[in-house]
Amino acid sequence: KSHGRDGRLVRSYLAFVWGRLPRPKGSIDARLGRSQANRTKIAVVRGEAGRSAITHYEVLETFRGERPTGDVSLVRLVLETGRTHQIRVHLAHIGHPVLGDAIYGSGFTTRLASLSHEARETAGALERQALHAETLKFMHPKSGKKLSFTSALPEDLGNLFAVLHSPPKTTEKAKKKRL
Repeated sequence: KSHGRDGRLVRSYLAFVWGRLPRPKGSIDARLGRSQANRTKIAVVRGEAGRSAITHYEVLETFRGERPTGDVSLVRLVLETGRTHQIRVHLAHIGHPVLGDAIYGSGFTTRLASLSHEARETAGALERQALHAETLKFMHPKSGKKLSFTSALPEDLGNLFAVLHSPPKTTEKAKKKRL
């Protein structure tokens, strides 16, 4: 019922997001509700409308794209609340949508062009958002025992990490351009 506010439930996620976040750590506190423009989507709503939603983030690493619009950050997100599409909506709201998010991350194809060839191919091949449930911790309701489950990045996101982490390969065309 507390959705994690009392510390008995902890959910952390890893996400590859577009851009450089303004601070290495922070919180997004923005109420969520049904979008008035598209009732199938969730949106940040003003005032007392919607439900309280809080997402804490920590930037783990930022990868430089070939152009500033191609910068990508790996972020750990911890939910204080658990609302439908909370992470995706909050990140899009602050201008850093999740890679591969066709619903809340408009401009994905355009931004892909700002990545190195290898990163563009790997990110473009994702058939989902670059979002991964990393950790789930909770107290067992009957025994009271603290349980913790952790999941490593799946292969597709691990490949994306590796490609973003490695320096771009220089093509003959790029070498001639520099000369």
